[in-house]
Amino acid sequence: MKVTLFDTKGKVKDKSFDLGFSFDSNEVNESLLNQYMYVYRSNQRIAQAKSKDRSEVRGGGRKPWKQKGTGRARVGSNRSPIWRSGGVTFGPTGEQNYKKKMSKKMKFKKKAMQSAITFTASNKLMSVVEGFEVNKTADVVNFFASAGLDTRGTLVVHNGGTDFYKKVRNVADLKATDINELNVYDLLTARHIVVAKEALDELKKKY
Repeated sequence: MKVTLFDTKGKVKDKSFDLGFSFDSNEVNESLLNQYMYVYRSNQRIAQAKSKDRSEVRGGGRKPWKQKGTGRARVGSNRSPIWRSGGVTFGPTGEQNYKKKMSKKMKFKKKAMQSAITFTASNKLMSVVEGFEVNKTADVVNFFASAGLDTRGTLVVHNGGTDFYKKVRNVADLKATDINELNVYDLLTARHIVVAKEALDELKKKY
């Protein structure tokens, strides 16, 4: 897999830099990536919708009319689900569980991450930076300007810890993540990925 290699100033050092991964990079398992994204997004989902049933709607304590003699249907409360402004039957309770799981075979073979790396690299969505030294936020802005890369929707993968992250997070729409927290969702949703060469070495050890 060939990508562009930049230096820390944003100058191109190699337009055909080999990522050097040992796994087979000829095939992208799209069905596995789709399953991973479905599970990941489901697990991020929070049950926020909540409706009130007839016991929770305010009012309705008095019987609207007497049981017999009116000619109308018998009714015990005007907060019945069949009445206007009444409770909701079988509505969302706010306790819905959207959690999903992937099978052990799919989860632990690391094929999803390998496919995501292959997809981003083969579609020219990944770049590598050698010696990504950042002393202040301006260094990040200058790098992207010199490299001709847009910061919007871009993901920076590093192993510089909290100190590096603090200097990157001030750039609008630029996301940074440590190599140990990188996941398939981040790779597939980023418009472009910039990987520090030191972080790339760690990535190759893992995958």
